[in-house]
Amino acid sequence: MKTFENLYAYFLVGPTASGKTAVAQLIAERNGYNILSADSMLVYQDMNIGTAKPTVAEQNTVSYGGINLITPDHSFNTWDYRIHAIKTLQDNAAKNKTTIIAGGTGLYVKSLTDGLSKLPDPDLEIRTHWEKILATEGVERIAQELIKRNHILYDAIEDKKNGRRLIRALELDAAGIKTPPDSWQKKPPSTPILGLQMSRDDLRTRIEARVHKMYEEGLLKEAELLQQTYGNLSPAATKGIGYAEAFEVINGECSIEDAKRRTINRTNQLSKRQITWFKKQANVVWLDITVDTDIENIVEQVLKYWSDNEPTAISQ
Repeated sequence: MKTFENLYAYFLVGPTASGKTAVAQLIAERNGYNILSADSMLVYQDMNIGTAKPTVAEQNTVSYGGINLITPDHSFNTWDYRIHAIKTLQDNAAKNKTTIIAGGTGLYVKSLTDGLSKLPDPDLEIRTHWEKILATEGVERIAQELIKRNHILYDAIEDKKNGRRLIRALELDAAGIKTPPDSWQKKPPSTPILGLQMSRDDLRTRIEARVHKMYEEGLLKEAELLQQTYGNLSPAATKGIGYAEAFEVINGECSIEDAKRRTINRTNQLSKRQITWFKKQANVVWLDITVDTDIENIVEQVLKYWSDNEPTAISQ
């Protein structure tokens, strides 16, 4: 297969329930584009209702990447996603197909815009040691130790008050990594990605409607079938928002109404984290919408932004 030195895509990001998937679907259908999902729960097969996965009809209309990649009894990480995503983007480029990358999993998005280094797994012994010192002596003590051991890694950390990042750097130094990973490097300016955002009240309205719809469509039956088919699911699948609560209903640990309420609250909390993450970690231009904004209006604004700007470069 032909390889490509430069890959590009149009991004559409934002918090869960902001309408990204529906907008991307409509644009892709009308323009013959392909979609690459950037959602960490859509990678699992047979987890459809609780993830708000595109329907079979939608998948038959538009070519999708990033969904149904693995059974829910297996784990899947950001590195796995990036490998799949790059291959999908290369395949699309070979077919002269434009790709829309749509989703709300920030690390998936950043792995494509900024790259991702293959780094050693966390060293639990070293991490536990430094976490105890962080808790008792503070972040300055950790920073001083990193400066003494590897000032190059220290200098590469943007937020030098971030104890977690400092400890990770100490782990890398202990593993023999003496220079900053590629994913820590500042990248040349690229086209900002586009995001959808709405007020907290509007987003909660959308989330509540989505959760009630999931139960109406058979979330409990889907969760029960997952248990019967796969037995022990991966930690991410077991704890997935909506599924964790559905499993508790099935096991007699809570009522359906309690499960709905907790799912709504957890989804709302997730949406807040997503917004915060994208505003701090990504270069996003935000398109303000409301729960009543017509999808045709949103599509028009998204296409105008993409028409006025080059697609975003993919880090390889």
